[in-house]
Amino acid sequence: MKQFKMPSKREFQAMYPPGNDAFDCAVRATLDALPDDSPNRMRVKRKMSVGLAAAVILVLALTCAAVAAGLGVFGRLAEQTANKGYSELYRALDEKSVSMDETLNTGGQTFRLKQAYADENSLFVAYEMTNMRPVVDYTWMPTTEELAQMEQMDDVQPDTGNEERDAMIRKLLEDGAKNGAAGAIWKIAYLSDGAYLAGTDEYLNILSGDETLREDGTMIGVKELEVPEKLKNETSIAIEFVLYRATEYDFFDGKRWVQNMEDRTEQRIRVDVPLNANEKAAVYHAERTFPTYSVAVDVTISDVKIHVKANLKSLDGHLLGREKWTPGEMMDGGLYLDGQPMHMISGMDEGLETTDWTMENDYTRPEQLPEKLEWIPCYYTETGTEERPEEAVTIWLTQRPDLQIQQVYVDDNKLFLSYEMTGLYANADYTWQPTDEDDAKMQPIDSSMLEETEDAFLQDLIREMKQMAEQNGRASAKLVKNQCSFGAYLNGTEEYLEPIFWHEKINLDGSAIGMKMFELPDMYKNEKILPLAFDLFEEETFYAFDGTHWRVLRGDQKALNTVHIDVPLHPNEIEQTFEVQKTIGTTEIKLDVETSNVTIRFSTNVKSLDGHLFSEKNENWKKGDLAEWRVCIDGEEGVALSGNLDGLETTNCIDEMIYVKPQIEPEKLEWIPSFYMEDGDGVHVDERPEETVTIWLTQP
Repeated sequence: MKQFKMPSKREFQAMYPPGNDAFDCAVRATLDALPDDSPNRMRVKRKMSVGLAAAVILVLALTCAAVAAGLGVFGRLAEQTANKGYSELYRALDEKSVSMDETLNTGGQTFRLKQAYADENSLFVAYEMTNMRPVVDYTWMPTTEELAQMEQMDDVQPDTGNEERDAMIRKLLEDGAKNGAAGAIWKIAYLSDGAYLAGTDEYLNILSGDETLREDGTMIGVKELEVPEKLKNETSIAIEFVLYRATEYDFFDGKRWVQNMEDRTEQRIRVDVPLNANEKAAVYHAERTFPTYSVAVDVTISDVKIHVKANLKSLDGHLLGREKWTPGEMMDGGLYLDGQPMHMISGMDEGLETTDWTMENDYTRPEQLPEKLEWIPCYYTETGTEERPEEAVTIWLTQRPDLQIQQVYVDDNKLFLSYEMTGLYANADYTWQPTDEDDAKMQPIDSSMLEETEDAFLQDLIREMKQMAEQNGRASAKLVKNQCSFGAYLNGTEEYLEPIFWHEKINLDGSAIGMKMFELPDMYKNEKILPLAFDLFEEETFYAFDGTHWRVLRGDQKALNTVHIDVPLHPNEIEQTFEVQKTIGTTEIKLDVETSNVTIRFSTNVKSLDGHLFSEKNENWKKGDLAEWRVCIDGEEGVALSGNLDGLETTNCIDEMIYVKPQIEPEKLEWIPSFYMEDGDGVHVDERPEETVTIWLTQP
């Protein structure tokens, strides 16, 4: 097996059309994807000459390997490459692509378009070509006139990387030294890197590519081309490759090497490529902010590749460039799928030596899509570099949110559930700005509700928006977050159970623990199983902050999963019940108390004896009326889990509260009333301990 390696730099400079910046970037990224000691690193790519870049990106491999049965061009390339990343990519393309057989005879070579695949930002084509082996004629010798027109070449050596060309150089060097004269004609045909929109000069940049030349002169290859935005919704695209043919004349007289290159010829090859296989890729976004920089990661996943765009912004004016980096400063970022380095296909970067650096790369998608993608920053140290996993930007790809009930407790008519959740995900978009319509719909929200949250995703958003508001006077953001429904449905019905108490803590790794307390439906009080269904969904929430006031707007919800759980019910448990009645002035008070192992339910029924309404309206209050009350447990005000007040604007008001029962068994409960001090004044009240109703729980 021989390897067909790269032609000379001069030859490529003569053969290839002028490049552009996008092509330069693609080539540099392809070079950067070659194996080294850190395959996971999104490395800094430097510019190089277009001639050399083209030479490297189009290195051809000569192989005699037999064509695997049933494989297309993509599949055959997958079998022949030793690069794991490209092998996985080509296998996926072989499975997902549209098969074709468009054949064009160019007069010396035959071009066959065999397969095509289009995702949202690129077009992959696989092709075959015949008669692509270079031709060498050693019988040629220059005339005196031809020799005078040839250009002297310095230090010509058989180290071009192109085995056929190296063999030609060695022969001319040997024959010229031995005989005093040796000449050769070198003829080559090759295909353009990118392609043109048919009938135009609009060039479609190459993003990646590979070619393999067989012993019989047949070449198979693949090109990934950038699809213009304007054509992404089309069903097909007409493109033109350019077939170049060039002839080079070389002569060596034992001392001096001279060379002449004839003008190359160009022939356009038009093919119609279907885009009906365009695939809508899944899109993800995540970002984090640190003291000196912020990073936003956008991920697009198609059936064959993963596109990652990482944007880093300096927050302290520090330039993102190698010449400016010192120990303790961020230098780069690595990408991992489920903890394993990703295999890069191609990429580019923009913004080095500025405060805004963007790295954009394509990676191979594994056959089995992983659960999570992580961007992990790498920092300079005194002795080298180190990654900081604690600053990772994590994007969950396939792990659907899940909920598991851990503990169940039934207390008379109250159901307590503790649970764990996994697979939670949140994405904050700080570029979102409210429209006039959005602004009109947004509702104020108590800042204390946000400040006290135990949702780590929301904590990050609040912190970031506060920083933005300090700088700009205002901030806004869209938070896309998956979560569990507040309540639950009786499985198979539309009956909704709303929790009367709820507590949840969400962590940045997508896990959560929590508990919910429900009113147990009467029909299940003597049952052994309660069938519940929890909805897991993705929700958009919009926030605005002006430095003082917060506003919020709930957006769309998208169902993700429904968790069906049969909750076991143990026998209802009530430890003790108490009932006390008392009349104070013109008000009759009835107290009902139930204690269990974990709660104390305290019901206060107040009834007017003179027709006076219990009202929130100040004008109905008069001096001496019962205003409010509180419950103490062993001298300390009770910790309330939930409460319900019914009967306002009537003569019979019922207040039901559920309190946490202390770990140490309490001895007494105290109901302590307060009364209005002034007519029509709902502010000034007077507590009367002498009217306290005491209920002894343990003391006889």
